[in-house]
Amino acid sequence: MVRREAEFFDTPLCLVLIVGNVSDANRAEQVLKEEGVDYTLRLDHFRNESVLSTVLGSEYKGLFFYVPSSVHHRAMHILEKAGLSDIVPLTVEERSDT
Repeated sequence: MVRREAEFFDTPLCLVLIVGNVSDANRAEQVLKEEGVDYTLRLDHFRNESVLSTVLGSEYKGLFFYVPSSVHHRAMHILEKAGLSDIVPLTVEERSDT
């Protein structure tokens, strides 16, 4: 399996995806595993910035997927192709490190 503990990596990790439900988390893990991309997970809070969230609340728990910065671009394309939409692009600072 390619899911690793964060301590396994000796390179910088970059956020590539945030998922808020089990089916998206399972799909993300499946496609990353099939493509041989090492990743780590972190459960954390995220904010949903929509009109409905103003009424119902805007903070949720989700799974944050992190990959080495060197494979971030590839992982983004894999996840987009799988139909996952909450992809997180690299920042300018992260791009200059790769």
